[in-house]
Amino acid sequence: MTIIVCAVSVMGICGIITGLLVGLAGKVFFTEEDEKVTLIRKELPGNNCGGCGYAGCDEFARAVAEGKAEFVMCVVPINKEKAYTVSKILGYAIEEKDRRIMHVRCIGTCSKAPDKYIYTGVPDCISALIIPEGGKKACSYGCLGLGTCVKVCRYGAISVKDGVAHIDKGRCTGCGKCKEACPRNLIESIPYDAGYKVGCNNNDKGKNVKNVCSAGCIGCGLCKKSCKAGAIELVHNIPHIDYSKCVKCGKCKESCVTGCISGFVDNT
Repeated sequence: MTIIVCAVSVMGICGIITGLLVGLAGKVFFTEEDEKVTLIRKELPGNNCGGCGYAGCDEFARAVAEGKAEFVMCVVPINKEKAYTVSKILGYAIEEKDRRIMHVRCIGTCSKAPDKYIYTGVPDCISALIIPEGGKKACSYGCLGLGTCVKVCRYGAISVKDGVAHIDKGRCTGCGKCKEACPRNLIESIPYDAGYKVGCNNNDKGKNVKNVCSAGCIGCGLCKKSCKAGAIELVHNIPHIDYSKCVKCGKCKESCVTGCISGFVDNT
């Protein structure tokens, strides 16, 4: 009995000593959080998406407060009110940021882009490309439709419909995770209020394109010729819109003979 009492006493004393040491260490090594970090953190969305390049909003707020990152690096749009608030916290003016979202440059649905074979492998775009023929679709540039981008989207903004990935404009934060995941580099970042979008990434021309997708761009260049603002350039036979020059006149859409240029806002 005496042995048990002694053992319990020793354990109790050790526990008290350990508690005192932990408490003392907490006071010695305590680092007071910069008030700027707390205030900046309140202005962030709390999505912890990592789109800014940091692990989460807490780490990003700390980097901004220490001058290691710019507040506009947050992928969620920064409005005038937030920009003004953070400007006062930091002591200098910061710019606003236009909202951006992601866009899939492919409209080659199952009815428009035929398959070369029936794929029964792992439902993942990267895995499908391991096969020598590079995916089941006849178009070697188009969306594989196996949802690798869907898996990395934290906001449920992407879904696969009729063999092609679609992005929900209302849910997309523009973090770019889907762009990083797409093995065919089909996803790009465009302004939220963009007037028109290009739905093709096939680098071939004419008949070679039509043989694999009825909706593909044939590289005719009519869209570029019709754009009086000079907002369209052909890169590898594919039109790319310079949204800083685009006046949303719709001439590119009207001149497109295959329909691969469509309205973004009204989805026409």
